[in-house]
Amino acid sequence: MTPTVGRIVHLHRFGAPPCAAIITGVVDGERVNLVAFEITGLTFALDVPAFREGAALPFWIWPPRAEGRQL
Repeated sequence: MTPTVGRIVHLHRFGAPPCAAIITGVVDGERVNLVAFEITGLTFALDVPAFREGAALPFWIWPPRAEGRQL
């Protein structure tokens, strides 16, 4: 899937549980700008890479789909 503005993703960071985030800008095919929704408020993250095997934090991933859901 190609990241586009407005899509929901999960942001993973060091020392914090994953949180929901919305893509606010696309840097390239895998790096995006995000606004993350946390219990303490909003967090803005710039130039965050997509997850890749062995990736360092922070990174974003697509949320898992519910079982049985069809596209």
